[in-house]
Amino acid sequence: MSPWQITTLNVAGGLQFGSINSNSRFDQQFDRQNYSHIGNKNMGGIYLNGGYSFDNSLFIDGRLSSLANDNRGSADAVLGLGYYFAFTPDIDFYTVVGASRHALVFDASKDGKKTNTYNSASGEIGVKTKLSPDIGVNIAYRLANYDKRAFHEARIMADYALTQKLAAEVGYTYHNWRVSDQAMQVGLRYNF
Repeated sequence: MSPWQITTLNVAGGLQFGSINSNSRFDQQFDRQNYSHIGNKNMGGIYLNGGYSFDNSLFIDGRLSSLANDNRGSADAVLGLGYYFAFTPDIDFYTVVGASRHALVFDASKDGKKTNTYNSASGEIGVKTKLSPDIGVNIAYRLANYDKRAFHEARIMADYALTQKLAAEVGYTYHNWRVSDQAMQVGLRYNF
């Protein structure tokens, strides 16, 4: 059975912990070069994912994620329409096309938060597989174009079925753009 045909609706969410590559590169996005010594690069946050799979290989995918500390923050949102291609009964290739938004928040100077937001069309390709009846893996690459510069996202997520409807999941996401960041996720997914 294809990994997409297991459920028609799913919702996932949890905690994520990550870091940015450089405070000074982050602060440059706000023309604030004198604050890189304030705060650290480590951040915490949440993620929320949802999807609906139709009977004809089409699906809708939506994701929200945020990472922040007391001085800086980053958030992403993606909404797209996807199509999966069954390669074997347990392996599917898929593609998603949609819209995305990326936001950066700066508050290291403590003179009022500043937010930069970027919108773009977004494309994603990936592989979703079931390694066993209880273990699944999703590997994906997403590309967007924020502020006339390519934004790359690489993501791997593994899940373990706790019950027929509830699964635990862990993952890793890496973003490469003007400010690179990476995050580890841990959460739960419920299949309706």
